[in-house]
Amino acid sequence: MAAERDNLQQLGSRLRERFRELGIETDGDSHIVPAILGPDALALEKAALLRTHGILALPVRPPTVPEIHLVYAFPACRPDLG
Repeated sequence: MAAERDNLQQLGSRLRERFRELGIETDGDSHIVPAILGPDALALEKAALLRTHGILALPVRPPTVPEIHLVYAFPACRPDLG
């Protein structure tokens, strides 16, 4: 189980770095990577686009968070994302 956790942590770090390269604001350092996108419509649009590619990204909207976030959690069953 420790190897799987380490792998998820590494994947999260890689995604966070890639987001930063693309100018997408992120937060935290776990395997759950929030992408702070802006308006509700944009986050909902991007979540729908990712879903068509088999990626579950859930928009988290106020009042849960002050601004909209698109949160992507790495699925352990998708080794192709590593």
